[in-house]
Amino acid sequence: MAREWRRALDLLLVRPDLDGQRLAFVGHSFNAAGAKLTAVEKRIGSFVLMANQSAALPGDRPRRFTTHSGSAIRDSSVSPIMADMSTAVQPHSMTVEEFLDRPERWDGNHEELIEGEIYVSPNNKPRHNEVVRRIERRLLPLEQEGFIVLGEVACRMTDSSLPNTDAAVVSRERWEATGWDTFLRESPALVVEVASPKQTRKLLKKAALYLEYGAEQVWIAYPQKRVVQVLSGDGSREAREGETVEFHGIVIPVSEIFPA
Repeated sequence: MAREWRRALDLLLVRPDLDGQRLAFVGHSFNAAGAKLTAVEKRIGSFVLMANQSAALPGDRPRRFTTHSGSAIRDSSVSPIMADMSTAVQPHSMTVEEFLDRPERWDGNHEELIEGEIYVSPNNKPRHNEVVRRIERRLLPLEQEGFIVLGEVACRMTDSSLPNTDAAVVSRERWEATGWDTFLRESPALVVEVASPKQTRKLLKKAALYLEYGAEQVWIAYPQKRVVQVLSGDGSREAREGETVEFHGIVIPVSEIFPA
């Protein structure tokens, strides 16, 4: 049953009318067994479990326990056994191997593993793809300077992180040392991400990871705002229309990144 619950969560997270940061699990009677999800599912913010089949013993006092998200639950109808299980079990951080061993998605959406959590994104729309294409085209002269310009590439950052870039620049030496059947280890020199609605939290988390593992810069392009956020070890700045972004001598006007 846990598998079905987690697949249902996958579907909820790609719905544009829902806030994926405010999901809760409510289980009554048999479905209070959803407490098991606290061990493996970090995308659920809170759990409310009622009238579990393991009834509380006479004289038991209401228990208070906390999920991995920090949400406290107090309910006299939750059995002491269930409450103790929820506090004792630690959330499971998925490994890259476990992530790759999962069945392929049937709906075509994209999955990434970031610090042990699975993030689901819908298929890219034309505006997203056009922004990526324009940036890649302007970066191509770097291939004469010892770099390789790539589109989407999976980067194995740690044993629990396998994010995908929208575009990337990698040194030719590193790229040629990467096996054809393996993943790029650690970060590209430049990472480009194009923001979609409700994806800001995920992108900032990815940016911090890229910078920690060797990226010189991370660009996050926001098509709706027509802004590029440039993150580096020196901090963060926003480049707007009339301004430019620059990497190893390649200067790109922000106005040329976004379609009208």
